[in-house]
Amino acid sequence: DAITLNNLPADIIRLIIQIVKPESMHCLRQISHNWESQVLAFKDRLPVIYQVFCDMTEPYLLTLRFTLEYRHLKHFGIDIMSTSAHTERIIDVTLILNDEKAKDCLTKLFRRCSKIDKFVLS
Repeated sequence: DAITLNNLPADIIRLIIQIVKPESMHCLRQISHNWESQVLAFKDRLPVIYQVFCDMTEPYLLTLRFTLEYRHLKHFGIDIMSTSAHTERIIDVTLILNDEKAKDCLTKLFRRCSKIDKFVLS
């Protein structure tokens, strides 16, 4: 039997998943049921975003506030200068984005987390 993506062993799939950017995980899920289950198991181990508040205060300007653990800032690609009040563990981040950057930023955040506990859109 020939080796294909569809019949790779789970250990090899997990290794591949670890080197792929989180933004591309959804593509791997489409290969087969085995790939999907491995990607979902990996995604469960990603950091949690506790709260997300999206506020469209002005046309084409999005204020995004979210709460996550301080140690995960680098994972989400967030500059420490955009952070505000925080405890030793939990940090609030506020980003003000124009319409072009908002979609990219939200996509990156959502694909790099395992879940969002609370999401508020106003």
